[in-house]
Amino acid sequence: MVSSAGVGSGTVMLDDLAERVPFYSAFFVDKNRNQVTPFANMAPRMIANCDGLRTGTGCFDIVRFIQR
Repeated sequence: MVSSAGVGSGTVMLDDLAERVPFYSAFFVDKNRNQVTPFANMAPRMIANCDGLRTGTGCFDIVRFIQR
């Protein structure tokens, strides 16, 4: 979510270590068409059979999606 104040917040996931796991997106702004187009997204994916307390690294990978 982008706000006019320049601060944004959206969905936030927490893993078993209570670490914030962000969602990221990148946008292209075409000033000639007054259009905002998303072209890349990165989202967390939970790792199966993971114990983040034991590994100390959390249980999410960040996966990148490219939109065309």
